[in-house]
Amino acid sequence: MKKYCLNCMREVTSGTFCADCVNLNIRETAPHQLKPGTILKEKYLVGTAIGEGGFGITYIGRDLVLDKKVAIKEFYPLGHINRNSETSSHLTIATEEQRDMVRKGIDRFLDEARNIAQFSEEPGIVDVKDFFEENDTAYIIMEYLEGRTLASHIKEFGAMSAEKVFELMIPIMGALAKIHKLGVIHRDISPDNIMYLNTGVLKLMDFGAARHYMERDRELTSTIKRGYAPVEQYTRNSEQGPWTDVYGLCATMYKCITGVTPADALERMSHDDIRRPSTFGVRITKSLEDALMYGLALHAENRCRSMEELLNLVQNGMREMQEAEADEDYTVYADRTVYTEQGRTTGPGGYTEQGGYTGSGSYTEQRGYTGPGGYTEQKGYTGPGGYTGQDWYTDQRFASNIPEDDSRNQKNNNTGRKKFLILAIAGGLAILAAAFFLIWGIAFHDDEEKIETIGDYYVTGCKEVMKVRETEDKDSKVVAKLDNGEKVALMEKSEGNYWKVYIEAEEIIGYIDYHYLTNKEDAVTDPVTRYVQVEEGNRLSILNTPDADGAAIGMAERGDEVTVLAKPNDTYAYIYNSEKRAYGYVERSKLSEEEPEEKAKEEETEAKQEDTQPAQAQTQPAGDILGAGSPPSTYQGIYYVNVASGYLALRNAKAYDVSNEIGKMYNGDYVQAIRTNEQYWYVYSPSLGAYGYTNSSYLTSSATSSPQVSSGSNVYYASVSSGYLALRNAMAYDVTNEIGKIANGQEVDVVDSSTGTYWYVYVPALNQYGYVNSNYLRR
Repeated sequence: MKKYCLNCMREVTSGTFCADCVNLNIRETAPHQLKPGTILKEKYLVGTAIGEGGFGITYIGRDLVLDKKVAIKEFYPLGHINRNSETSSHLTIATEEQRDMVRKGIDRFLDEARNIAQFSEEPGIVDVKDFFEENDTAYIIMEYLEGRTLASHIKEFGAMSAEKVFELMIPIMGALAKIHKLGVIHRDISPDNIMYLNTGVLKLMDFGAARHYMERDRELTSTIKRGYAPVEQYTRNSEQGPWTDVYGLCATMYKCITGVTPADALERMSHDDIRRPSTFGVRITKSLEDALMYGLALHAENRCRSMEELLNLVQNGMREMQEAEADEDYTVYADRTVYTEQGRTTGPGGYTEQGGYTGSGSYTEQRGYTGPGGYTEQKGYTGPGGYTGQDWYTDQRFASNIPEDDSRNQKNNNTGRKKFLILAIAGGLAILAAAFFLIWGIAFHDDEEKIETIGDYYVTGCKEVMKVRETEDKDSKVVAKLDNGEKVALMEKSEGNYWKVYIEAEEIIGYIDYHYLTNKEDAVTDPVTRYVQVEEGNRLSILNTPDADGAAIGMAERGDEVTVLAKPNDTYAYIYNSEKRAYGYVERSKLSEEEPEEKAKEEETEAKQEDTQPAQAQTQPAGDILGAGSPPSTYQGIYYVNVASGYLALRNAKAYDVSNEIGKMYNGDYVQAIRTNEQYWYVYSPSLGAYGYTNSSYLTSSATSSPQVSSGSNVYYASVSSGYLALRNAMAYDVTNEIGKIANGQEVDVVDSSTGTYWYVYVPALNQYGYVNSNYLRR
């Protein structure tokens, strides 16, 4: 029988890995993942895991009958099930309620495979070859795609031409148009779920019917990817349909073409300022740009309603562009103000490149004649009446190779040439006149240029003065200083800490740390020190919005010192917690002018440290919930994980055993202690969303602050082309689980890389632990 490398599935003569893979730093298989070498359905060899999300694990595999490499997707809803592959490939499901939910999830998982398998000949989607149940779960066998995700391609090579993007996406649109007719909606289209194959084509992956069902009762689903999910995916009552996938695909094309992720749909609800690609300088026809923006309409009723309609619009637009490009004397731009290239030549002394208008009245750049006597470069207008470049013509002479008039009437050839000369002189005078008036406008009417702003904001909570910077760089030149209460006009929000503002009183444009801005004048305050005043054992949630429905972005302890920066309303205060490095909103009633007395817990801590003998396995008390569940209504206190290395296990029995692990908890994670009368406490873990038992020897009453990493080899750096890398409190993307922002190049210390795509890390700059997407880390 043939042997195969379990990491790449190439044939080997001996051993587990081939010569190329044996020297790689191959991740150790996690206990809940199938062991490499497992055989499914007596024909599919399972290799190492190549990807994992909240609801599935994907392995490299081999079809032993057809002797062909495949991808194996396993339905594995994390938090609802458990498995220790050292003892069995079968799942462990704690309750009948969970068993019923998993059963229905499996049904939808297989229904999805059954539907997609009907379109195996479609070039735009992954080919499903087989699907079946085994090990108390289900599997889909798919073609193995050699390539990288579209997200990785953009990250490495940057934005792509509009023509190429639309061309690549047409097969995906065609496949989705057919799949939608079966009532199947993808709901998670983004660059992460599209593969860019080595053959130069795109294929859409990961239809999430089962995932969508399993998350239906959550307030916000982890499938929602900011920038790519339309507004109807944020609420359970909104109708979803083909138009939902239209938005996701158009958002993906927008990212490919501009290199910029579209603004989140919820942010667009309050202020919809999404920019057209042409304003970034993208070369795109108006018809194609209109089709793209039609698919990105915020409200579903205003959006392109079907993938078939979008496909027709794109195909028509592509034909128009190809017809336009066939005319050598014409170059198409998206804006209605079109600059044409007349009589282009590429030989010596000819015209090599000429860019055009990207916005109304906004000339961006013009590179000109490269031959003797020709001008070399002319940088131009970036806004109406506003010239930014300093270069002008380097020589007043023009190239001499002007094409002769090609008159059909040979008898009037000389007359035609005279007319051409007269027209040329008249045209030159017109150009000079236009240039004069334009320069006059720049010199004398620059003060009429209109500054576009979003709204008024006020400086608040600043201890000394607010420094306005020249750029978004926090160390850039200071162009102005403001006091609390002074007004600025917001021009542009950015993904970083600094927002672009206009200071009308001083006619200055600059950047301000947005944490010290409020859009309500009566919320302005000088910074005030307060202390968290909550009952012993409780914590105060720091919210991302000033209302009870806000998401918790941090927790403040009893006695923590906070700085009140603003008072947005009568109930909430906007604060900064220096210990947690968190800005957010807290209840004003939970803040005190005086620091509360700390309650001593030394005797209890010493008793726990002395009790180091492992407890014997005990029978689980009746009524204990084990595994996934809602947070408890009452508990005895908050305790933090403190381990020298690795993780602390949440278990379904009160003793150490490799088979009873529900999940992993790391330094910085906390638990809500429910029963503490034994060595193994009964707790609820918010990071896992699960109940279980854990060894209390590794719990402390205060958060650990030092990283637990084994060596310098575990140091990585954030690698993002724009924006930031999110630090999260769970192993999945979700708008509610972000606990910090990691800038490009910042150090990340990896604690555990065996957790799939999301690694558990410590970030020194934030002094926090959490999960990050390992695709955005580099050595």
